[in-house]
Amino acid sequence: MDNPELYYDYLYKAIQWGVEYIDVELWLPEPVRRRLWEKRGNSRIMSAFHDFSGNFKWPSAHASDVFQRSRKYADIIKMIAIINEHNENFELEYFRSKMKAEYPDAPPFSAVNMGEVGQFSRTVNTVFTPITHPLLPMIAAPGQMSTAEINGALALLGQLPKKYFYGISSAAARTLAARAPFYEKCFNELGLPHQFTVVERQHNNPSGIQSWCNQKDFGGAYLDPGLSYQTIMKHNPFFSALRGEGSLRGRQQVALCDGIRTWAWEE
Repeated sequence: MDNPELYYDYLYKAIQWGVEYIDVELWLPEPVRRRLWEKRGNSRIMSAFHDFSGNFKWPSAHASDVFQRSRKYADIIKMIAIINEHNENFELEYFRSKMKAEYPDAPPFSAVNMGEVGQFSRTVNTVFTPITHPLLPMIAAPGQMSTAEINGALALLGQLPKKYFYGISSAAARTLAARAPFYEKCFNELGLPHQFTVVERQHNNPSGIQSWCNQKDFGGAYLDPGLSYQTIMKHNPFFSALRGEGSLRGRQQVALCDGIRTWAWEE
């Protein structure tokens, strides 16, 4: 803090090295922040504000002033504070929605509260949420959570709906059954509530796959063996209707051998 030019030298060196995101503290003098912004090249500038006093209040005029000053030289705005009561998490969410309404063209906003009492804010923040991992010897900040913990909390709150993924196989192919534990392991490690199920498709009836794909809670599918592009175009009623109507463009989700992709058909 005593030598802002030293900060500039290090951060500019990071820009020269091609570092993708540069964390620039808001307390740095504006001329320093402006120079870094003007010379950022392909790097993204994250304007960072931290308050460790425990006295910071999200509804205050000071918080709004910090946001306004941050957006001047920022690709991303980051505000971090220590709170004392759980209710302050909801004050942050109100502040987040208020800033979005007042400054619709502002950079993406990342804001969380530190400490255990602030963990709720980490589950609902959608931009650059700091995370940890169980294998790390220690967390980098008070209250930091892993991806699995955040996803698990979101699932309990109903913010991460359960999706069903299918391994759609023929009677002759048995490889997907062996892969099912792998997918379940991935979901469990990430704290996701999803489920993977192996099902058998009807012989010579590719259109039957649509019954799984059209479910409301459908998450994705893996086909083994896969279907050719010609087969999908022939049996999919959506594309047939487009041809008959002469539409210029249509879009439909179709199941392929490596998942669900969106194909665009033009004429």
